[in-house]
Amino acid sequence: MNTQEIINAMAEPPHKEETKPILSRAQRRQMERIESDAKARYHAIADQFIKAFTEAIDPESEEIVQLMKKYDAQWRIYCKSKRLTDKAFPLVKEYCESVIKQYFEEKSIAEQSIQHE
Repeated sequence: MNTQEIINAMAEPPHKEETKPILSRAQRRQMERIESDAKARYHAIADQFIKAFTEAIDPESEEIVQLMKKYDAQWRIYCKSKRLTDKAFPLVKEYCESVIKQYFEEKSIAEQSIQHE
């Protein structure tokens, strides 16, 4: 390092370490309750989708897409009403898409095994 680089380094303010805000016990408990309620609601919606998906006559129909949109909308309304973070919004849609994707993967594997026999 030359002299100018040393001077510049000394002139820069030290980097502040990001610290989490200190929360009171009541605030932590409130956040835990919100998280617990959100998880319960998420699981309830996911269970409703799974039940509807497994009971569907044709899992490849447009009906499944409409169900996914319906449950995603319910979840988004819940997230907005409870002021959850933006990270929570796509969770149900991602879950529904993964269930549908898994169904098609298992179906293609089953079809391939039948063809090989």
